[in-house]
Amino acid sequence: MLGVALSTVALAFLWTARRRWPGPGFSLLAGVVLVGSTGYLLELTRGDDTLYWGSWRAGQWLSLVMAVAGAGLLAWRWVRHRRAHR
Repeated sequence: MLGVALSTVALAFLWTARRRWPGPGFSLLAGVVLVGSTGYLLELTRGDDTLYWGSWRAGQWLSLVMAVAGAGLLAWRWVRHRRAHR
């Protein structure tokens, strides 16, 4: 149920912000960041045994990589868009 709630909040955010993004591709990258972030949060609540890498679950690492990569690409796209529209 937590996954459904987080996904609904993420979808509502993306839906309301869709016209505020400065150009194409921003909604997709924001979605990647949100999916990675919510995936990380969901992995914290899992109670089953799974693969661990250090003190974090493998799913947490993958979600963190997705969120950080998405945020980096979003920032890069934002800077590129601002330079093009000066």
